[in-house]
Amino acid sequence: MQVDADRAERERLLAILDFWHKIEFFIPYDLSSRLVSGDGRTVFWLHAKTLLQDGAALSRPVIPEEKQITGFTLFLGVFSKSEIADIRRHFEGVAGDMAEYEDAERGDLDGDSCFASLQLTPLGEPMFETFSVSTLPWALGRVRKSGLASLSHEAFAASKRQLSELLQNFQAQRQLTSSSFEAGADQPIDAAEILTLNELLCDWAGFVSREEKPVAAVEIRYRDRVERPDLISLQPQQEDQAAHADDQEDESASVEEDIGILNSFFIEDIERAMICIKQGNVPEPLRRYLTPLADEKRIDLYSQDGRAAIVRALHPGNLNRGRWLSEPHLAMSLMQQFAINSAIGDRLETRLFSVNGPPGTGKTTLLRDMFADNIVRRARVLASLETARDAFDGLPRRVTFADRSSASISALIPALTGFEMVVASSNNAAVENISRDLPKQSAIAKSSSFRYLQTVAHKIACQKDNGGVIRLSDSDRPWGLIACALGNSRNRRAFKERFAFMEITDRSKPGWSGAEKPQTIWEWLKSYEGATFAEASAAFHAADDVVRGKIGQYARYADLRDEIALVTQDAFCRETLEKLAAAADELRHAQNRCDEVAAEMGRIKQSLSSLMEEQQLLDRSAPARWKRVLATNPARRHRQDVAANARQQLELRKALAECEDRLAKAEKPALERALRAHDQAARALRSRRKIWIAKTEELERLGAILGHPAAPERLADLDSAQVQIDGFWHQDELAALRSALFEAALTLHEAWLAEVGRKGGGFGGNIVAISKLLSNNNPVDDKHVASIWQSLFMIVPVVSTTFASFARQFRGLEAGSIGWVFIDEAGQAVPQAAVGALLRARRAMVIGDPQQIEPVFTLPSALIGAASALSLHTAAGQYSPNRVSVQMLADAANRYGTTLQDEEADGLWIGSPLRVHRRCIDPMFSLANQIAYQNKMIFGLAERRPAGDAPPFYGDSAWIDVKGKVSGKQAVRSRRTSSSISSPRATAVPVHCRTSTSSRRSRK
Repeated sequence: MQVDADRAERERLLAILDFWHKIEFFIPYDLSSRLVSGDGRTVFWLHAKTLLQDGAALSRPVIPEEKQITGFTLFLGVFSKSEIADIRRHFEGVAGDMAEYEDAERGDLDGDSCFASLQLTPLGEPMFETFSVSTLPWALGRVRKSGLASLSHEAFAASKRQLSELLQNFQAQRQLTSSSFEAGADQPIDAAEILTLNELLCDWAGFVSREEKPVAAVEIRYRDRVERPDLISLQPQQEDQAAHADDQEDESASVEEDIGILNSFFIEDIERAMICIKQGNVPEPLRRYLTPLADEKRIDLYSQDGRAAIVRALHPGNLNRGRWLSEPHLAMSLMQQFAINSAIGDRLETRLFSVNGPPGTGKTTLLRDMFADNIVRRARVLASLETARDAFDGLPRRVTFADRSSASISALIPALTGFEMVVASSNNAAVENISRDLPKQSAIAKSSSFRYLQTVAHKIACQKDNGGVIRLSDSDRPWGLIACALGNSRNRRAFKERFAFMEITDRSKPGWSGAEKPQTIWEWLKSYEGATFAEASAAFHAADDVVRGKIGQYARYADLRDEIALVTQDAFCRETLEKLAAAADELRHAQNRCDEVAAEMGRIKQSLSSLMEEQQLLDRSAPARWKRVLATNPARRHRQDVAANARQQLELRKALAECEDRLAKAEKPALERALRAHDQAARALRSRRKIWIAKTEELERLGAILGHPAAPERLADLDSAQVQIDGFWHQDELAALRSALFEAALTLHEAWLAEVGRKGGGFGGNIVAISKLLSNNNPVDDKHVASIWQSLFMIVPVVSTTFASFARQFRGLEAGSIGWVFIDEAGQAVPQAAVGALLRARRAMVIGDPQQIEPVFTLPSALIGAASALSLHTAAGQYSPNRVSVQMLADAANRYGTTLQDEEADGLWIGSPLRVHRRCIDPMFSLANQIAYQNKMIFGLAERRPAGDAPPFYGDSAWIDVKGKVSGKQAVRSRRTSSSISSPRATAVPVHCRTSTSSRRSRK
């Protein structure tokens, strides 16, 4: 039975992933946005009819004279993205008018896409290892020929192998036909070859555009000439591929044999997840993400059971030991702390936890404490080691990389892994805000002077790509290298160069305002003069013990308070009182039974005495002897009377013996036991009362020490605004101690790095390997990738990336290789975006708000509906990217949450909600609270109204309507250009509206 259940579970998970996989085939590559001329780049188009003339531009590109070319990107097979809309006619009856309306609301499919991209050297030579193909034309062609069900991972893999063979043949043919071919050299691509490649791709995909479009587009990249052009690297990875894009992963992939995917960021990770499931290896976060929790297993946090669960979770013993370096008086709100405690509470179980955080509710603040606690936990492992080198699992091993270079790396012991932290999001600004703001001085308490790898963090923050430096303000200057923004290859290369290379010269400017000169990691290692590993370990142990002891006091106080503070002494002693009463009752019954037996014995003895007196009388009145001999009547009557007396005496003596036996063997022992039980119960009551007195005194003593921290007496008090804002058990002293423990943990990490990073320490090769990995130079054997990433996380605890870059950045990492994945702004992410992150995570926290901006997904509803209808597991649309987000699926798997009533009959289940809002003012707070949050949000600022009105806004908030003609779908030019509100039509533009929250649109 279990085997059948496991098989059914795998089928369900595979059906969901296959649905997303099919959808991802149709994601268009946005060529129109990619090809935007700007500084350092220019674009021209190649048309089939004039290609031979246009192609001359490849050999004579027009660029400014003072510039030199650094490379080209050739985009082959241009076609309109609107071709996707034509797919609707293949799925008649799947979508109706409402679907067409939703498609129009989400956006249209304007602009161009293409079949493939290919990088060219500055001389125009093709680098076929960078060839990337779009799955879209292949999917369009296959659907038109064989239907949507024919799309599969296996089918595309076979087609990619076929394409690879075609490209190999093309390369071989161009070498044979090249008149000037020389061994070891290549030739610039020409117009005829571009036409041939375009035809090859169309034949391979079985798709030809209905519209007449350019055959190809060419992007030229250039930069300023330098005095020694021979020193310029011609590798396209050295250039910014798409500075204008939010997070466009460059198409120049790392050296790898497989053909890259141009259009979909997620398709390869979905394939990896499907393979893992088929092999029976399903990471728990991914399983939970794809498995909504049954209603009966959910706990509504607004119910009585939910409030009880909150109180249990907020017990001081569950408090995170590590705390961010915030001001001691700043406390977590009630639901912030609940989310932290719940997420870290079950540390032995891989899990997925979701948090619903509307804007201004402290999501980043919550994450900071999560980061701090995780670092403290890893420091506890470090502190348990006798020497710094004990962190390594065996001797260093030589690792070969794709460029045939090598490095000697040391693998960490398993106990030091699982603490890696990655912040991921579809929103590039969100992840960079977290990772780039965390190291800033403004992110920690003003009074804090703590530093962690500060000079290295300073260099990363102030250095530019060209090696120049900028002067940072006091608030922007880093306090430590706590996090870094990676993601696309440009960010990874920039971090690598600033982290390990491009040393800053000793020139006087720009000056560091009293701060130390920024350093590479190598310079820092040479100049380190801080604590030794042994000293830092001892300091950490001391800080850890202090925090453990103080939290122990709070935990004891909480336990005592729950036990005795809200009850009377009699209530506290109720059980012993009841036992004493029962013992007294039993003693009374036992005594009564003994008394009854004794009374019975007395009655028997009295009867015996009477019979004995009667016997004496019978003896004295016995007939004469002769009368007895002759058996006269008097003699017979006398004998009968004597015999009756004797029988009665015998019976009474027997009854007396039985009573004596019963008294001796049963009633007296029972009485003795009852006496002992009574004495024991009395002693227990006296002891219990002594305990009551001792605990009362202990509670009072701890209360005096801890400042009598307040906690609600009733569960209903949890809904009060002040309790939600203040939370439980916060005290400035404890907060400061927990922050000090976080400092000690980072100091220990720093001391460990200084010791193992020096020559012969065993970690220098790991830093070299990190630099290679961040340059897209991966190990030949993927088994070493995890060790290299773990090494980086030992230096930089938090790394950020977008979902778009996740697969490329963490290529080679197996399932469950990353300790923690934090998904931010999850309400804006399509559900399939998180597959790669959850596949590699051991634990995950998903944070967002489904009431905010929905995911942007422009594929036609007819296509999505047809794909979902292929399986019963997806037919209801519960996994459709146009209806749900990452946040909604994570919420559905969360045990703790509540239901928001909206357009849907059953409402929307949201995961653990944050309730205290500290950003916007009235009336927008109250409006948004009423419209979207059922008035459950709590105003957390000191004032609900602005401190004072200033021109041009006076008085209460109002709406000013600026009317005008619509340009395109939504843009109103008059709203964009008008800076005045004097128009006679102006009646409804929001004034004094700092932040607004839009309700979720209907998903029906």
